[in-house]
Amino acid sequence: VICARGICVVAEDEAPEICFLNEDMTGVVCEPSPDNVVEPGFSVAYLWPRALLLICSVLYGTNFPLGRLMNDALPASAATSTRMMLAAVALSPFLFQLKPSLRQTAALCGTFTARGYISQSIALVDTPAATVSFLGALVVIVCPALAVAVDKKKMGFADAPQTWIAAITCLIGVGILELGGEGGLGDVGWGDLWSVLQAVGFGTSFFITERMMAKEPSQALPITAMQCAMSAAFSGIWACLDGVGAMDGLF
Repeated sequence: VICARGICVVAEDEAPEICFLNEDMTGVVCEPSPDNVVEPGFSVAYLWPRALLLICSVLYGTNFPLGRLMNDALPASAATSTRMMLAAVALSPFLFQLKPSLRQTAALCGTFTARGYISQSIALVDTPAATVSFLGALVVIVCPALAVAVDKKKMGFADAPQTWIAAITCLIGVGILELGGEGGLGDVGWGDLWSVLQAVGFGTSFFITERMMAKEPSQALPITAMQCAMSAAFSGIWACLDGVGAMDGLF
């Protein structure tokens, strides 16, 4: 039984969390329901979300070579604007289902998503797709850094060893990729900088999305629709400025 403000109800058996008032009666504390904890193992409940994430990662990886091919056929601004507009149109029905309480946060999240895609597209103009993809992996550093700075989350090695291992591996890989050539630091160009800004944009977007999804798990598609809409808007502005020659010589 869960009680709050004098009203008591029976907790649902399938509820992922059980929430109750703290001892001071000043806030609500939520804990995972012991009856619905998915234990690690070879069960469908445990493996299916991870398999789905792996498939998403594979599909996301095709974004870089295809983006490079599009940039070879069209100006980067036009290619980005077109793809974002098509995505926004496809998801537009869900945009109207976004809860008012999430609109401002989702729009902010979409702004960082747009920054990620625009930076990525600019980087792909003169930087190999493999390099842009690898530098984009710096999101494994951006997300934990935001968790510490914003949420004051404990991120010591004892608290999150997998995060530290991923971050160190990523930094070593980036160092080898960028400094392993004959030119050393001289090989680093503007495309590398845009690739890093891509990671900042996407990493911040992932962080904000996680916070929204934790509060409203049913809002996945509306949140995604807002991200695509904001990306389409910003890339559209970029394409218009590029079309009238306002961006000549900048990239």
